[in-house]
Amino acid sequence: MKKKVSKSSILFIVGSMLVVGSGTTIGLLLGQKYFDFDIPDAEIDEHDDSLYEKYLLLKKTNVTTSKLIDEFRPYQLVKLGLMNFEKASHAQITATGSVDASISNQSVTSKYIKINDTYFAESLSFGKMVKVGWRYYQTNDEIKVYKANKLSDTYSASWPNEDKTTEVHTLESFKETWGKSMTLPFIYTLNSITVDEESCKEDGDNIVVDLSLQPELSTVNYGKQMKKTSDLKGVPTFNLVTLKFTLSSDLMITKNEIYEKYSVPYGFSVPTTGAITEEYTYLDNISIPSLDENANYN
Repeated sequence: MKKKVSKSSILFIVGSMLVVGSGTTIGLLLGQKYFDFDIPDAEIDEHDDSLYEKYLLLKKTNVTTSKLIDEFRPYQLVKLGLMNFEKASHAQITATGSVDASISNQSVTSKYIKINDTYFAESLSFGKMVKVGWRYYQTNDEIKVYKANKLSDTYSASWPNEDKTTEVHTLESFKETWGKSMTLPFIYTLNSITVDEESCKEDGDNIVVDLSLQPELSTVNYGKQMKKTSDLKGVPTFNLVTLKFTLSSDLMITKNEIYEKYSVPYGFSVPTTGAITEEYTYLDNISIPSLDENANYN
């Protein structure tokens, strides 16, 4: 006998599938009630400081891209690119893509901006059944979170007044609640344990790195994000996580192409795919939009 699914149940499912799968803030929009993962080795210390010191020493020798490929594993090149991004004074990530499921498709966009020690992030998901958005502002050691009143389209939304924050966090409570910090918007666990397959090649002056991550280990931190929006009985089961990074010759990330497959449980399994492209730029003239301004996606 087939189980009839109510409209409200479908909305919960769709809401939970909106934007799993982006390394930026798009991944902040998922479901609630997650399973605890007992995977103590997933967050191993890989001595990243030593890795970066090695890179800096090589950089003094005018190292070539081919030499970098010889000296570091592909995933380590990405880690170095993430470290360079975190150290940049002005940087932004613009992400666009789609999340497609058997019961609904969503267009997703996100924006991340850092200007010295001030940070901004926005995530929007727009579809026929569900329209939802979040904004995050960090100044000093305080992070304010706002949920959109209404989405006009994939790129714009109306927000509550500044004194009507949805949440206010310290750095510690934000990371505990959302699964990551605002200083580096990368949600995947990336180390020698979580990498299934890796490769890299030279592409002109750039380096292209392809990573296939261990689906369960690399997405552990999604659990904390999943607590925020829907009342799911379990977490999505990831079947595939692939990342394709483009890095400049000085290991600055310029692009990340994300593709994922996973299933969302809600009495039955809903197969879902996510395809997101992130563009990384480093410009001194960027600015953080106020609550009454739209983020610039051009």
